[in-house]
Amino acid sequence: MENKNRSGAQRHFGSVIRLFLLIALCVASSLILVWPLWKFSTSFPKVYTVIVLALIGGAAIFFAVKKIIKSDKISVIRFFVNLILIALTIILCVSFILGGNRLLGLIIFLAGIALEILANIIFSKISQAKNRS
Repeated sequence: MENKNRSGAQRHFGSVIRLFLLIALCVASSLILVWPLWKFSTSFPKVYTVIVLALIGGAAIFFAVKKIIKSDKISVIRFFVNLILIALTIILCVSFILGGNRLLGLIIFLAGIALEILANIIFSKISQAKNRS
């Protein structure tokens, strides 16, 4: 009986130790990774913005090239139409909101969603017609 209680106590003690180790890991990772990025972004906001935008652009180019290599023409066209619609919607929406035209920004955002849905419906109809042939 005493052996069972001891193993239960050891399990709970092990769980508490793991919890504290997880908390220590989170704090250490924030000190090692998050704090320098925050300090860099507040000290040099323009350089940080350029680097982040370059990384996002590089990732977008990587995924676009990967998609082009693997896919047929319709899928590639669908990808680029979706990419252009999303990018234009975000750019126009943010520019109008920052310019003070919130209502126009909301209308553009909703129109972008509607155009995205419409484009995907059209492309799925094209894909279905192509698969039937």
